[in-house]
Amino acid sequence: MSWPRRIIDRSASIVQHEEDLSMTLVISVFGDCLDGSASAILAMIAAHFELQSFHFIVRRFDPASFLVVLQYEAVATRVFNGGCSIAANSHSLQVRRWSRFINTMAASLPVAVEVELRGIPAHTWELATAEALLNDFCWISDLHPGTADHRDVFHLVGWCSSLEAVPTEIDLEITEAPVVGDGGIPDKRSLVYPMGACGTAVYRGVVLGVCCVCGELLRASALKVG
Repeated sequence: MSWPRRIIDRSASIVQHEEDLSMTLVISVFGDCLDGSASAILAMIAAHFELQSFHFIVRRFDPASFLVVLQYEAVATRVFNGGCSIAANSHSLQVRRWSRFINTMAASLPVAVEVELRGIPAHTWELATAEALLNDFCWISDLHPGTADHRDVFHLVGWCSSLEAVPTEIDLEITEAPVVGDGGIPDKRSLVYPMGACGTAVYRGVVLGVCCVCGELLRASALKVG
């Protein structure tokens, strides 16, 4: 069984965070002399490179690693020192440049898909709703031009790994505002909107479709593209 997956867009905010981390290093600790705290890493780096502690920030990255956020590229280059380890008597620090490729695997979404969502409530008729419903299955690249003028079918285009993975039925659950005088009931009230979805895709020149009613994968091999 594969792990659950969530697909999110590489947004402007993510790009900005990546730029903000351009002078950040990843410090991995080997050995057991340090107490494992960010303050111990900060003190060791400050002493080793004769830096003031206010020139950088240390944050926990994983159980044995820390992010060291520096203010100046010259200082980051100096601490990185070509990737040389910082050695002490009973421990050492491995230094790497931070990169978005750390702890990742290459993947792709090879299937171009068009999806129609039916049943989205009028008061939630927006891209964020569609993304929340479909981010397990596909990345939404754009909306059909006519979507803004409809409230029956939310038509979008995107990319997915497999059209068969896109569900034909989805429940949209929206939380309700607290009700005055509800007797202090601890439950969070919500409303559930049953929805339907159907999609078409082009994969290796073959047009595919998923039936909105039964979920059966339909292959229209006669409709070759290109």
